[in-house]
Amino acid sequence: MTNLKLKWKQAWLSPTFRIQWMATLLAGIALAISAPIFLNFIQTVHGVYIKDPLLNYLPPHDLSKYIFILLYTLLALSVIQLSFQPLLLLKALQAYILLTIMRGFCIYLFPLEPDKKIIPLVDPLIDNLFYQQTIITKDLFFSGHISTMTLLFLILPSSFTKKIAGVLTLVVALLILVQHVHYTIDVLAAPLAAWLAYYLVSLWPFSLPSFQPHEVSS
Repeated sequence: MTNLKLKWKQAWLSPTFRIQWMATLLAGIALAISAPIFLNFIQTVHGVYIKDPLLNYLPPHDLSKYIFILLYTLLALSVIQLSFQPLLLLKALQAYILLTIMRGFCIYLFPLEPDKKIIPLVDPLIDNLFYQQTIITKDLFFSGHISTMTLLFLILPSSFTKKIAGVLTLVVALLILVQHVHYTIDVLAAPLAAWLAYYLVSLWPFSLPSFQPHEVSS
């Protein structure tokens, strides 16, 4: 814990870090407030169906419980590890915010109707907080769960946790397809979107200059 406090104290001495941290926090709050409004609107938009040969061969099963156990396990592991790397945690949050904005544009520009055999994904945390009366099924292109997990895979500094993230991402991708929550194209596009967000954030001119897991601002 002493090492953790020292790293955050050293990072907080940087005015750039403080400004970016507060700006990132405000952007995250704004997205959290606007997301339910946007997704409720998307539910009213008419989209198109996709003929997906893979889904035709997969009988649908409700695997929500397992999907979120794996997702939140990776999130918890990531938060614990990244909390010891303030700069890396800041980059992760910035990349996630950019990824969320990118996903919003894609959902709006490429509206899709869910597969007719879909079993809606039930998030025990997010749904209870924001979507008590609305089942969101049209937030399709691209998969938010797979893109987020891929982003964590890219950012996590430890090779061991990267392997865990990689395996969990592949498993969740398969489970999501089995539940018919997303089309195959939604899942395949997600890692590309995650990589793009990761890459763009690393190029931001006002970002802190380090993506190295052991570097701390002094």
